Amino acid sequence: MQCTFAVTLSTKKWTNETKTECVEAINGWLERNFPANRLPANIRVRVRPLGDDDVYRAEVMNTQPSGVDSILITLAALSGQLVFDLRERFTPSSNSVVPRRKASLPPKPVLGLVATMSQMLEVYDAERRVNGNVRQVGSELDGQALAADFRDAPARRLPIIAEFVKDREPSTTITGSLAADLVGVAVVAHLHDERALNAFNEYCAAPILSTNYITVLWPRGVQPLTLHTSQPSKDQILAPILDAAVGQPEPVVQLLGRPTPRVAEPAPRTIVVTPSTPSTEELEHLRQQIDEQRQHIDLLDHELEEAELERDELAETVDARDQEVSLLRNTLADLAIELHDLDTELARVAPERAMPRVLDAVARAQRECRHLVFARSALETADKLQGPLPRKVFSILKNLDAAVAEWRADRFPAAGLKSYLRDELGLDYVAGISENAEQKYGADYTITHNGKQYMLGPHVRHGRGRTLLRIYLHVDETTKTILVGKVTRHLEDSTS
Repeated sequence: MQCTFAVTLSTKKWTNETKTECVEAINGWLERNFPANRLPANIRVRVRPLGDDDVYRAEVMNTQPSGVDSILITLAALSGQLVFDLRERFTPSSNSVVPRRKASLPPKPVLGLVATMSQMLEVYDAERRVNGNVRQVGSELDGQALAADFRDAPARRLPIIAEFVKDREPSTTITGSLAADLVGVAVVAHLHDERALNAFNEYCAAPILSTNYITVLWPRGVQPLTLHTSQPSKDQILAPILDAAVGQPEPVVQLLGRPTPRVAEPAPRTIVVTPSTPSTEELEHLRQQIDEQRQHIDLLDHELEEAELERDELAETVDARDQEVSLLRNTLADLAIELHDLDTELARVAPERAMPRVLDAVARAQRECRHLVFARSALETADKLQGPLPRKVFSILKNLDAAVAEWRADRFPAAGLKSYLRDELGLDYVAGISENAEQKYGADYTITHNGKQYMLGPHVRHGRGRTLLRIYLHVDETTKTILVGKVTRHLEDSTS
């Protein structure tokens, strides 16, 4: 038996009415596409209605000389969830030698049934609704959210097909047309802005996405797959996605009973007789199902053993890390006391070098930094800021000053400023703010210096909680000038 298509939709949010509506929708789909009184001789439909075990199954079998094509539909209450599972299979005839069929999309009516179920069932993957729509990624924050779903969401089970589609409608792209067909199998994400793409790569600390190629972001820590062709075919995109989908195990409820033949109301003087004894073909079909389930059980047992070993190793690692954290906290406390003593001694011996406040750090940096320009608003905001360590503020500004000196000496181009600050100086530098923040809170990012207005955007981030710090800048690439505009905690944006 060869599975050529598989999709599973499960939801925790359901009622008996939801289950009944789903059964009615499946029955209606069967009546429209496989009417019992007009079925060809080679097609049989069996339906197992809801019983005491809350399992509904329907199977459509198309017998051909080479084998049997079947569509198996299951709706069941399992572990508190309502599960809809659809699988398309091919079973070669006993005396036929045929090549293995590739995984492929089923006919449009089958995809339409899956789409209908995705609308009726409230299904989520990594806290995002599964509905067959293209996910739009148009801002820096959207890019970071996509990266978080790719790298950090442990509950994600569906792969994400990511494509850069600047200034293009979803309907004009090959991946956009696949979104509805792959509902429950994969998610399609379109990135519309290079800032969103750069934010994704920065979050992942690796150049995973590009503007030229389509990338499949697999779940569970599997390395992403980039299709290194500018115009991949539909089959090139679908092949790895569908191959992975058919490998997922079937719900355990598939072993519960067999569907019974579905017979329409008989026409006048027509008698429909259903054999009560299963045929040899049906028995062989059931045996193959049982063998597959046993293989799945053995595989799950093996995975469980590996998970238990990993859990034990992780517990040992956590204990060792806890001890390291305890030692580091004690060391940090000792260093804090030592730093306080040194600051006290510095204030006594050389009061002009002491920096008890953030304002003192910014004022000293203004005196000593020869390549930075300081706006009055930088001192005004620093005067109100409490929490961040003044010495850290001074260190960041000195590093910025050194970077400008290297920039003006043509050691790197303007495009390399961000990487130089990050890689050479270890600063968490962000090249700009989101378009939403610029439009909605533009006044907060605007300052006046020497009679001219400047828009702040680039900034250096440091600390969190009480020590949170943002140094907002204006960068002029023409004159190679950096103007320090505000030293504060956090200006308004879409996350505020």
